[in-house]
Amino acid sequence: MSEYREYENGVADVLSFIFGEHAKVERNVMLPTRSGSRRRQIDVFAHISLFGVMPLKMIVDCKHHKSKTDVKVVDNFIGLVDDVGADVGILMTSSGGGAGALGRAADSRGIEVATLTIDELRSWSPMGTMDWEIRIDPSHVENATKKLRHAGFRVSAKEERDTRKIILHLLRHDGTPNPSGEVQADYRAKIDKTLAKINVTYESVSNGITIGGGTPAHRPLEVTMGGLPIGLKVIAATEAEAASQLDSLTSMGLPREALDVIRPEGWPLPGLFGLPGLPLEWLKGGAAH
Repeated sequence: MSEYREYENGVADVLSFIFGEHAKVERNVMLPTRSGSRRRQIDVFAHISLFGVMPLKMIVDCKHHKSKTDVKVVDNFIGLVDDVGADVGILMTSSGGGAGALGRAADSRGIEVATLTIDELRSWSPMGTMDWEIRIDPSHVENATKKLRHAGFRVSAKEERDTRKIILHLLRHDGTPNPSGEVQADYRAKIDKTLAKINVTYESVSNGITIGGGTPAHRPLEVTMGGLPIGLKVIAATEAEAASQLDSLTSMGLPREALDVIRPEGWPLPGLFGLPGLPLEWLKGGAAH
């Protein structure tokens, strides 16, 4: 059911969220080689402008495999980065990298092997994620899912017992926490066009935008006042986000200087999904070329 494309779309959504307005993130693109003699397929391509430096070209190769990525895969990826003249390359794997693969990447400037599991992606819909639920006949599920994933949407399915039909849940992040009505309409039109091409009719069930939380890094944190729990919780992934949530509680007449949260073990994560400093801090270290 084209799960590899689901993985690629999830990775692209993550990078769109992280970079926001600082990058244009594209999926499944063909880039010319340095020589111009041919084009290479790229899973995710980001054209980045950060920290007042010249724009950087980042390519991401996604490996949704059961086994760990080995050194040969990293060598091939390093060749791809060089071939298309990219500045930065991330080899994203759902199963992690072997010791040899990680060592080879560490020895190569601008190359990173990172791990992001399919389960993490499935539970990921941060602020600005657009979502749609549509109802279709079970006989169309496989083909519709495949085509919608190729159109750039993350897709999951669940059975609707009362009607014996299937609800497809579609997700897409466009790099902004507040996608405009025009952007939402454009993606709705893309859904319509994709399904019309394969003669699949559907009923719209719901649509919306995530307005807070939504990543595996977010945790419910118990609020304290003067060191004692007060029966309130906030949801945050970072210290800054927790502080912002506490600031908002002053509207209830609570004294901000007395408010804090109970920090559970392992919170906050060292980076989004445990990727240390990826990609904003990591990019400060320099480019490959």
